[in-house]
Amino acid sequence: MSALNSPSEAELKSGLQNKTAIITGGSQGIGFTIAQLCVSNGATVIIADINTERGEQAAAELGNNTLFVRCDVSKWSDQLHLFSTALSHSPHKRLDIVVCNAGVNPEMVFFNAPDGKELVEAQTQVKFNYLADEMDGNYLACPPSTILDINLFGVIYGVKLTVHHMKESGGGRIIVTGSAASYMGMSPQDMYCASKHAVLGLVRATSQKAELEQNNISIGLVAPWLTEMPMTSCVSPPYAKGSLRISPADVANAVGMLAVRDGEQVNGKAIWVQGQTYTEVEGAVAKCYEGMMKSAD
Repeated sequence: MSALNSPSEAELKSGLQNKTAIITGGSQGIGFTIAQLCVSNGATVIIADINTERGEQAAAELGNNTLFVRCDVSKWSDQLHLFSTALSHSPHKRLDIVVCNAGVNPEMVFFNAPDGKELVEAQTQVKFNYLADEMDGNYLACPPSTILDINLFGVIYGVKLTVHHMKESGGGRIIVTGSAASYMGMSPQDMYCASKHAVLGLVRATSQKAELEQNNISIGLVAPWLTEMPMTSCVSPPYAKGSLRISPADVANAVGMLAVRDGEQVNGKAIWVQGQTYTEVEGAVAKCYEGMMKSAD
């Protein structure tokens, strides 16, 4: 595994100035901090979020180079509108960077009251525990697809639209917000882990596609550990104890690396974020797989 250095101010300025970026889930937390990084270095930013009130506030805070577009990333029609609006708003009528960051994790409820009544109730509901024996009338209840709709299909839709438009404009960067859960099993976050494992697989496979190689497009992933943001605010001390907490700015720096460094060097890469320590993981994983396949031969 390779340790990486944070991008310098000069790298960020030269790599982001006059660029146009879409950031989904951009109204708060990691997404908002990524937007701040881009705007402060001269980029035009389109933040997409399902929360209209917070999105408009975020755009106002970020200033004139920012546009808010309401978007439910799980809806293809919303993403079509997002990309069309972003292209119209771009000074150069092109997209340079797309950060697929929007995500949800209802299973975080299990960290809110690990020994309380809420936990017991959550364990019996398929919304929070897909193995629960909750009944829908006379039948076993079907687990909702919300987590996969947003965390996986939201990324699939975003990547597809990005590649389509970047092919026409000479390339660009796609960055997906994964998680430590892209690599680890974390019960009771079963569906969340499934979604984050899935986007890692999507990035790995998509990075090898001819559509990217032939059109100067790179795709990479950031994999942060527990990050201080609204979605994780419910994590109680017993679970947080011993964990090196990560700020959204730490994750934004990793996104900055994938956005401004040479496309061939970052394509298909994943940056594990642990505080202000950044480690490229996929090179080591590839060597491990190569060794296993040789052993099998």
